Amino acid sequence: MTNVRLKKSYKSGKMKLRGNAKILFYGDSITQGVFGESYIKYLDKKIRARFPDLNYHLINKGRSGDTIYSLLIRVQRDVIPVSPHIIFIMIGANDILLKRPENLKILREHSGIKEQLPAEDVNEFKTSYRKMINLIKNRLRTRIVLCSTGIIGEDLRNRYNRQLIHINIAIRKIALDYHLDFIDVNGAFHRELQGFKPVKDFIPKLPDIYEDLERLKNISADKLSKQRGLKVTYDGGHLNSRGAEIIADHIYDYLTG
Repeated sequence: MTNVRLKKSYKSGKMKLRGNAKILFYGDSITQGVFGESYIKYLDKKIRARFPDLNYHLINKGRSGDTIYSLLIRVQRDVIPVSPHIIFIMIGANDILLKRPENLKILREHSGIKEQLPAEDVNEFKTSYRKMINLIKNRLRTRIVLCSTGIIGEDLRNRYNRQLIHINIAIRKIALDYHLDFIDVNGAFHRELQGFKPVKDFIPKLPDIYEDLERLKNISADKLSKQRGLKVTYDGGHLNSRGAEIIADHIYDYLTG
């Protein structure tokens, strides 16, 4: 299966983590980390272990259910005023996942979250993404790092993961066009799941996502993941500890390499 690959030329050998740095993470529920494990918490733990005296700030601006359109809408509120030194952007899975008829129906019935409607197609996704990058670049002097998406289901051959290929190709192309650094999260998950086929291919859907959130009050994401026969998520999208470690490790290597 084709997936996005990280080219070494995108990564500088200079360490990017500095004292008093404000590092902002911008994305959906995977970044927010409320549903399951938080890769930002794992990243913080890794940095603290190596640099216990370093003063830095990891700023979480993830929001559950966000799409590229909703990130574009809230960039003026949640990114520009913070004026971070580095921004990591990871978005795109919901632009595929929320097109499931049962998800889209629920989304359209809730007027308060209409801004989270998914992009109609890859071209609209790219247009909104470029608008967001332009807004940031016009207002801030900051390092922007684009990340490919996670996965939708742990069967890499399912139709959602096949659709994500086009989203991730678009993200990589935007990184190339703007000369931005790129971290291949999706490729890392593909390598981790190579040859794996779950007994049941869980796909996140509303309202099951919120039912699982209640379950997680009494059981860990890892235990739920094990019960369901999954490796890096507990529902096909949201992270268990291994999934969080994978993303944290790649961002850590980028910051300290």
